[in-house]
Amino acid sequence: MPTPLQALKRFGIIPKRRRGQNFLIDKNIALKIITRADPQPLETVVEIGSGSGVLTEQLVKTAGKVYAIEIDKELIPALCDLQENHENMEIIQQDIRAIPNTLFGADFSYRVIANIPYNITSLLIRKFLEEEPRPSDMILMVQLEVAKRMCAEPPRMNLLAAMTQYYAKPRLLFKVSRSCFYPKPKVDSAVVRIELDRGRNPKSEHAKRYTAWVKAGYCSPRKLLASNLSKGLDIPREYIRTAFDGCGIRPESRAQELSVEAWKCLIHEALDP
Repeated sequence: MPTPLQALKRFGIIPKRRRGQNFLIDKNIALKIITRADPQPLETVVEIGSGSGVLTEQLVKTAGKVYAIEIDKELIPALCDLQENHENMEIIQQDIRAIPNTLFGADFSYRVIANIPYNITSLLIRKFLEEEPRPSDMILMVQLEVAKRMCAEPPRMNLLAAMTQYYAKPRLLFKVSRSCFYPKPKVDSAVVRIELDRGRNPKSEHAKRYTAWVKAGYCSPRKLLASNLSKGLDIPREYIRTAFDGCGIRPESRAQELSVEAWKCLIHEALDP
């Protein structure tokens, strides 16, 4: 079997900086992802940014159906070579942002397991958290710092953490050295699992209010939360102060100090005193 680097050379694949391409070349990492994700024979898996197929090769051996999503047409021959021996693999040469989730199945009927393009990490995570139908979970390779931000707790919360943790439970599974990629990126990576909360409806009024409040709260992270909310939501400060008191939030608090539960309490107290 050729090594991942030999496969890249065989198909004349040259990494494109504009697409943020850093190909996984360590098969042991791909196997470790499979071990932790444990895809089953009856499960549908969506892989985004299949690249030369290092992770895809392992997915098709275990999952029932694998959608290999790859926007770069120059990478398709390598995936087609793999597809010849795996009927459970379907290649889609398209931008994942333009593909409706309905293609993959019903709500919580599929999984996302991927080494995703780092330049669109936040957009991809929000797509599968907020657009229906949603996956049951996501096992993603992301930049290490992004993984840490996503799993942060007060007082180090951030907008990504507040949104991700509203819809799901993120957990950092393991770190991945930059030396496992070609070309070698400037930062290390990590694999995270994002298990979606089936009770969260992204179309509900509560979800819409939560999104509006959190975005307003983080519009100027260095400023006091009360000021951001009052200005961003056009709510009198006395309402904000009363809500703070009802939830035990200090008047001088900033957005990064609030957990998801604190945000939910604050919204409830402000809108339903």
